[in-house]
Amino acid sequence: MDIGANHLGIAVGLRRELLEAATSSNPARFLAVLVDELTLSARGEYEVGRTDAVRGGAGLRAFNEMLRVVAAQLGRAAGTGARGYPNEALVDVLWENAVIGQIQQSVATALQRTVERVRHMPT
Repeated sequence: MDIGANHLGIAVGLRRELLEAATSSNPARFLAVLVDELTLSARGEYEVGRTDAVRGGAGLRAFNEMLRVVAAQLGRAAGTGARGYPNEALVDVLWENAVIGQIQQSVATALQRTVERVRHMPT
């Protein structure tokens, strides 16, 4: 992965790998893996086993916004008529939310795991 970052602060290599995974895979499958990884990372924003103990409200809100965007993309891929983004804009919107919620490390980890999982799936 490249060390450099684009104007949003996401590693250039990670952004490129995400775009490759999004375009080389079945779009719905890519988005399903992305949702799974984002929800796993979102667990870091609350204490497991306690529904009232939120560690980072801004982070949890940012994950929610990211999941809403990915859900719209998934709807678009499934042909529901939902509006979506071009892949480049999707990646940028996800990262913008990560910055707003100050959860860049958690999101970067989720995005990297998404790339790895999609890369190892049969075509």
